[in-house]
Amino acid sequence: MENARCFRMRRMLPVVMAFSWLLPERKVHRNLAMFLTLLLAVAAQAANTWHVDANRPDDDGDGTTWETAKKTIQAAIDAAEDDDTILVKDGTYAPIASANKAITIRSINGAEKTIIDGGGVERCATLGSNDSEQETVLEGFTLQSGYTEEYGGGAQGGTLIDCTLTGNQAEYGGGAYGSSMANCTLTGNQVKYGGGGASYCTMIGCTLTGNQAKYGGGVSYCTLADCTLTGNTATAYGGGGYGDSLLDNCTLTGNTAGSGGGVYKGTLNNCTLSGNTATTSGGGAYNGTLTSCTLAENTATSGGGAYGGALTSCTLAENTAEYGGGACGGTLANCTLSGNTAGDEGGGAYGGTLLDCTLSGNTAGDEGGGASYGTLAQCILTGNTATTSGGGAYNGTLTSCTLAENTATSGGGAYGGALTSCTLAENTATSGGGAYGGALTDCTLSGNTAEYGGGAYNGTLTNCTLTRNQADLGGGAHSCTLT
Repeated sequence: MENARCFRMRRMLPVVMAFSWLLPERKVHRNLAMFLTLLLAVAAQAANTWHVDANRPDDDGDGTTWETAKKTIQAAIDAAEDDDTILVKDGTYAPIASANKAITIRSINGAEKTIIDGGGVERCATLGSNDSEQETVLEGFTLQSGYTEEYGGGAQGGTLIDCTLTGNQAEYGGGAYGSSMANCTLTGNQVKYGGGGASYCTMIGCTLTGNQAKYGGGVSYCTLADCTLTGNTATAYGGGGYGDSLLDNCTLTGNTAGSGGGVYKGTLNNCTLSGNTATTSGGGAYNGTLTSCTLAENTATSGGGAYGGALTSCTLAENTAEYGGGACGGTLANCTLSGNTAGDEGGGAYGGTLLDCTLSGNTAGDEGGGASYGTLAQCILTGNTATTSGGGAYNGTLTSCTLAENTATSGGGAYGGALTSCTLAENTATSGGGAYGGALTDCTLSGNTAEYGGGAYNGTLTNCTLTRNQADLGGGAHSCTLT
């Protein structure tokens, strides 16, 4: 078996081919199966296990047992070959470099007790030179106080499992750059530019907290699944995430940025963005592509929930902004916007294009309780409130929409704009219970209430139906042109 130790799993194919001439044709299937089984068993025995113990006096031991363990991880890496495993006891160790060897470096008792410390002067773990070199596996370590003026203060390359990366610094990727990561925690890392926690990484089940960057406080240009990003900060863009990142089933909460408190750009599926803040635009998301996401209690000057981008089957609730409490601009399809607040215009939405959306219970301090400006088709606007004008909608273009039980001083259902084939019912205002001004075509106005113009005030109505509206002056219409 001593000779067998020289064989490696990665070298099995040439061995099989070399022996193939020994197998008679009629016995090929039976003998080949037996031979491959034996060969795999030999390969399993071939991989070596190395041992590292910080309490050893030096690296003079051969590392094959705990009694002869290496003192440093690097010494074991230098001795190891592909498919080997390095076991590491508790302790604090110096930074390592593995040159992308296909080895596994595993702690005995986990990240809390096994630390690689960069001392604030060098990267903790250089496992590969770029984002395609991830052969080395590092499992159960804390990487702390790493520093580089390039990429990945904690780690570059490699595959990290159950690791903690904390207090690391870099130009890009404070915690990690170009790594694959599973069940890792990245906290308190920072960069000069992009990706406070991580940049160009693939991450599953990771937690990123309190990381800082110019853009992408949590991550930049990463792929994430089932991750949590909390309390990360970007001075410019993307408190939680930035760039062409892909996030599936992730939670982003309490992140802060100039634009895109939760994320700036990127693609998000089935994610929750809550309590994020942007000082300018996009409290939850800025110019992202979001599907089946929930955006709640986010805050910004424009677009409390979202600014721009494309949202499909999303829920925007209890967000706050001066313009567009729920959303500002962008394209929304089959979305629900409820309980959002705008200090000025567009409680639910400001501008943008909305299709098959429901806007309910939104509030605007000035105009457009449900929506201000924008293009809406087949939408439902109900129970929205504007302090001055357009309880349901203000100066928008609406087609086949329903506006019901909305309230404003002028135009309970709608103020201004162009409405085609819409229904305005049970809305309330001082002037224009259903509509104030604007051009209405093929619309139905019923059960609306106002002091002046129960159905409509000062508008142009073409081929419209007005029924059961009430007012002190002009129950159906007041100062309108009807044709």
